[in-house]
Amino acid sequence: MMCGPKSRRLKGVMKRAAPSWGREDGGSDLRVQKWPRVPWGHRPAPLPTSRSSSAALALPEDYHGRDLGVSRLVAMRVRPLTRCRYAAALRMLLASLRMAAMPRVPWPRCQWDNVITDYLEESFDLGWPRSRVACLPPALLWARPELGAPVRKVLPSSAAALAGWQKLQPPASRPPLPRAVMMALAEELFKGSKPAMGLCLVLLFESYGRPSEMLALRPSSVVAPLLHGEGLALMWTIVFHAETFKQPGKMDVFDHSVALDLARHRWMGVLLGQWVARRASAEMLWDFTQVELGSALRRAAGRLGLAPLRPCLYQCRHGGASHDRLVGARPLLEVQQRGGWGSFQSVQRYEKHGRVGMEMQKLPIDKRNRLLEQERGSAGRCAVIFAAHFAQLRPVKGASSWTSSPGAATSRGRSGGWGKPSLPSTSCWGRSSTSLVPSSTPS
Repeated sequence: MMCGPKSRRLKGVMKRAAPSWGREDGGSDLRVQKWPRVPWGHRPAPLPTSRSSSAALALPEDYHGRDLGVSRLVAMRVRPLTRCRYAAALRMLLASLRMAAMPRVPWPRCQWDNVITDYLEESFDLGWPRSRVACLPPALLWARPELGAPVRKVLPSSAAALAGWQKLQPPASRPPLPRAVMMALAEELFKGSKPAMGLCLVLLFESYGRPSEMLALRPSSVVAPLLHGEGLALMWTIVFHAETFKQPGKMDVFDHSVALDLARHRWMGVLLGQWVARRASAEMLWDFTQVELGSALRRAAGRLGLAPLRPCLYQCRHGGASHDRLVGARPLLEVQQRGGWGSFQSVQRYEKHGRVGMEMQKLPIDKRNRLLEQERGSAGRCAVIFAAHFAQLRPVKGASSWTSSPGAATSRGRSGGWGKPSLPSTSCWGRSSTSLVPSSTPS
């Protein structure tokens, strides 16, 4: 239970706001004299921020907020993950106000603004992270669109409180994962029971992809090089959020295409072509989940002594953009387009090439030099390990259907294997189009 000036101030706001606070159904009850204390001392579980949030909140994927009084079409204007987070934030607020549901009688803007502001003040005093309650104002506008938009005009005090909170506790972004560390982790994953995990990690880094987007790919999302093409048509291309599947990206964009267009991407395209050919009859491209990949990454980091860096899957998105800028592989505008960021302000949160060196300096000098030395030949070793593992697998029924599609730069007759790519001689492979091990792999 809460006590002290904060409790008295909040109860005073509740008394002044409107006479409908005393009842759960939102009705008016002027005879209520003793207002219930808000149980701020009860610390709810933090809001989930991963894609497992719907399971953590015990909410179905098609949750639309009917229990909060939100109609189905109104609720569907945000993504399923966002709906779950909004519902959790509103339920925390209603629980603190001892209310079972949203009020039936609409409250004015000023009433909501006062209540949410006090809720934010108390949350800050309790030491809660800002991320736990930052989605509360937009969650309210999601459930009550008649209040209007944007937040800073509808709920000015709440917006000001969040801005002040951000000044006192600036948000921290993930550090970029150095490429030498990523390749060491990928090589360790290649040696495991599922070498495709290593390939997925490398593609995460090079495509700036989000882990959830990469793990949601279908076999048809990978476009093979054209037999007679020019420019990017000669490169392997990954299409995130293909419009065929009606699942837009975070910015409501379909068909975000990322080409493996650098010299160091050559061996990745060959291995990706082999894997896609094998998984052509499957629904999903990868045969593991994001949770399994993250657990395997942490175990690999522990075996290699890289646990102090605390590597995670999302750091590949930061590391890929930072590395390309560090070595001058891409201009800033191309980095922005490849990562799907709508503004340069968003790019600045991810592209931090100077931070790459700071992360490497956290390691002992001998381990740092060993990682940089191993990075030079890691591409060839990974390709050989994958090829040896792939040769032991039995052909998947129906896998050859992908290679027989028009325009695909693979041929079972020419390669002698199941879907082994045989790129045209005019591709970026130069002399040896079918070789799995590149002659040189610049960083």
